[in-house]
Amino acid sequence: MPTFRTQPGAWLRRAVAAVVVLVLWGLLTHGTHAGSGDEPHYQMIAHSLAFDGDLDVANNYADRTNLIAGGTLIPEAHAIAGKDGRLRPVHDIGLPLIFAPYFAAAYVAAEQAGSSLPPALLERAKLTEGLILRHLLSLAMIGITAWIAVQLFDIGLGLGASRSLAAGCALLLTLSPPLLSHSFLFFTEILSAGIALWLFRWVTTPNFGRRSPVLIGALTGLLLLIHARNAGLVAGLTALAVVMMWRPARPSRALPLFLLGLAAALVVRTAITWHLWGTLITTPHAHLGAAGAGAVSSAAETFRRLFGWLFDQEHGLFFYAPIYLLVPAGCLALWRRDRTLSVQLAVVAGLYIVVMAMPFINPHGWRGGWSPAARFLVPIVPLLAYPIFAWAISVRRSLLFAVLIAVQVALNALLWQYPKLLWNLGDGTSELLMHLGGGTDRLVWLFPSDARVLAPMLVAALIVIALAWMPVRRLRDADHG
Repeated sequence: MPTFRTQPGAWLRRAVAAVVVLVLWGLLTHGTHAGSGDEPHYQMIAHSLAFDGDLDVANNYADRTNLIAGGTLIPEAHAIAGKDGRLRPVHDIGLPLIFAPYFAAAYVAAEQAGSSLPPALLERAKLTEGLILRHLLSLAMIGITAWIAVQLFDIGLGLGASRSLAAGCALLLTLSPPLLSHSFLFFTEILSAGIALWLFRWVTTPNFGRRSPVLIGALTGLLLLIHARNAGLVAGLTALAVVMMWRPARPSRALPLFLLGLAAALVVRTAITWHLWGTLITTPHAHLGAAGAGAVSSAAETFRRLFGWLFDQEHGLFFYAPIYLLVPAGCLALWRRDRTLSVQLAVVAGLYIVVMAMPFINPHGWRGGWSPAARFLVPIVPLLAYPIFAWAISVRRSLLFAVLIAVQVALNALLWQYPKLLWNLGDGTSELLMHLGGGTDRLVWLFPSDARVLAPMLVAALIVIALAWMPVRRLRDADHG
């Protein structure tokens, strides 16, 4: 009888996807803050596209029978008058545009369920038509998350991990924040992460230009239509594609075809932006920050963002997902295994972070508003699986690795049970720490917020040094042996 280690890869891929779907589906049965923040406004754009075929959302917000937020959603700053005076959404429309057919089907299904199912059953299940719609949208986003998990599994196998290690790491990373915490939300981040990971794997494959270069270029440009914050991803992936397909000695049609697909997607975004706002690139929401802030002030803000994304107790990656402490050490291990892949990864992830960290380019800060932690890092988080796999393969067995896994699994289980702890108010106090402290702030002062930076950074540095030394030392021992 075949064991887990000998199961065919296709079977394991389906198993990984099934586990992710079941775990996240179970999370939906718990109380969350899904449907708040930007999410219902993305739904409103999808509603307008699906049922009106336009981007005039005035009638959609005014419809008191609308299932979104029970017909009570107010545009506020999420929709303003466009160049023609009509109410236009300020958010990028890529996500609602892609999901418009699914949204229409889900909306009709929710209405039918609300009218055909017994009221007593709906009341007992604590369901309304609006909640059914939201759950159907969440299931679609969970499907994308499962697709990301399968890709992570394949990445592990490609780097030389055993099937058990590849499956285990893929599940751990997918079911940990920030993928866990964004997996069921109708936000742009999970879709961006899935497409970016798929494109990176495709573009870094030798001779990839033989495989539908027009499609690859169009999908790369689509990232910018999904969200302007993906500009760094588009730049990085485009740079990799050009390098991989540029062959002066043997000219190929692949590069022009890729650029044609990319240009087509960018033209679509430009046309939509012009139609709504009368501008070519910027929108009321996606625009440059104020110039002339000064080099020192800009550098301080850039450092603050980088620190906040990693260490902040409310919105920091390491606080909710300590497993990513392996990334810096993993980069060293990956560099020793495959320097070309390391450079490619650094280009894409680095360009994305640079764009997001610079105040002049990104005036919206780093917290992500009312949303789970590390929202702005989600599009590149799956790429961090590469160094984590490289570290795990190099070290193989480690007490420190086991401790990190145990802490992460325990944290994931707690957040799965109480997913509302993922959202914070941005006041410097983590809901998770308040919960662990029995409803008091006695644990809050131990962990960083904007005002407390030195101690956690020193601790993290020591951990990273310890983690980095193990794979390097073992690889050196193997070289000498």
